[in-house]
Amino acid sequence: MKKLLLLVNTHSGRGDIQGMIGSIIDYYNKKDFEVTVYITQRRAHATDILLKNKGVYDNVVCCGGDGTLNEVITGLMDMEKDQRPIVGYIPCGSTNDFATGLGIKTSYTDAYKLAVDGKPFPIDIGKFNDSYFSYVAAFGMFTSISYETPQIYKNLLGYQAYVIEGIKQISKLESYNLRISYDNGIIEDKFILGGKEFHSRFILGSGKYNLNLIKAAVEQGGAEIITLALRRANTQESENILDFIPKGVTLLPNTSGARTAEEAVRIARLSRAMGCGDFVKVEIMRDAKYLFPDNYETVKATEILAKEGFVVLPYMNPDLNVARDLQNAGAAAVMPLAAPIGSNKGLATKAMIQVLIDEIDLPIIVDAGIGKPSQACEAMEMGAAAIMANTAIATAGNVPEMAAAFKLAIEAGRKAYLTGMGRVLARGGSASDPLTGFLH
Repeated sequence: MKKLLLLVNTHSGRGDIQGMIGSIIDYYNKKDFEVTVYITQRRAHATDILLKNKGVYDNVVCCGGDGTLNEVITGLMDMEKDQRPIVGYIPCGSTNDFATGLGIKTSYTDAYKLAVDGKPFPIDIGKFNDSYFSYVAAFGMFTSISYETPQIYKNLLGYQAYVIEGIKQISKLESYNLRISYDNGIIEDKFILGGKEFHSRFILGSGKYNLNLIKAAVEQGGAEIITLALRRANTQESENILDFIPKGVTLLPNTSGARTAEEAVRIARLSRAMGCGDFVKVEIMRDAKYLFPDNYETVKATEILAKEGFVVLPYMNPDLNVARDLQNAGAAAVMPLAAPIGSNKGLATKAMIQVLIDEIDLPIIVDAGIGKPSQACEAMEMGAAAIMANTAIATAGNVPEMAAAFKLAIEAGRKAYLTGMGRVLARGGSASDPLTGFLH
């Protein structure tokens, strides 16, 4: 006689599976199964039950929603292959997406018969960080909706309850960077800003512009975003910057020269009216010596422009509370300075930038003060999303070669961050080869 484990989540969906347990056991007994029943009591209980009973059961039948099924799958994946039982599924959840996708009937009677009478077939299992999934891996707003939708609404409205909760949270939609490994290779993460995908994480800042610099930044540096101060883009100067920017490169107008939120908003609106698009870097400075941004006015301008549909990238002094205010105001990214503009002093504010990277759920673009490719690499190793630079390249002995060096440094830093750094020993050392086994 085969052994079958029946896992039942009585809280899934309407909870009416309880009245069917007797019929299910009776049917499985007639199919020559010795049935053991467990009622799950808490989150991950199904996983724990399976792992405590490795190699005991020939079949497992899961009565619950997609969450309970995922717990079962997690338990199976932590077993050796020869210990894994065949899994059947009786969908009892609110929506039962997995069952619907596979064509499993949601009738309890049909489902519990199919769970042992049907022909087994393999499915792909993925792993998201440390968690397994069978048909969808979700994070961000989707996950938040799943957990925050009240159970009473799910019971009453089913799928529509999730739709309603999603509408409530649509304004919180954010972008994320991913690295996906699969059987045949790796899909590297993408840099997404304002809903637009970029392959390069190097942004050319405004300031010391000339044709050679722009050409080098695009061709050797791979830059796909170029910042420009609106006051520099006019036809009365001997050279018009806009004439040098290749097609396909995204313009990032900044509000350079603004001293208040009102002035910054006016400049942003003017840039949009001129056809420069919806991207804008908010730059508000009253300090003429160190050129530090005015964080208070920056938050005000960000809130106004975000409500008007701009993709707002605010330049700011690294401060956690201000960064949170900018996020709440609708910023698409946060751009903390590494050192005073044009100084080439490097990561003077490294510790505070790391705090922002760790705590803010927005891309952190390190702006101003980066003077060397090694400093750009270090910032990317910390987890920065991108680097903005101008002076370091514009004042270099060989502009094209320096642009190429920044490109390679940024790519190296990003790859190192994604890979994960090796451990650091606080004391002592550890030989890479064991200090034993010498021949004498």
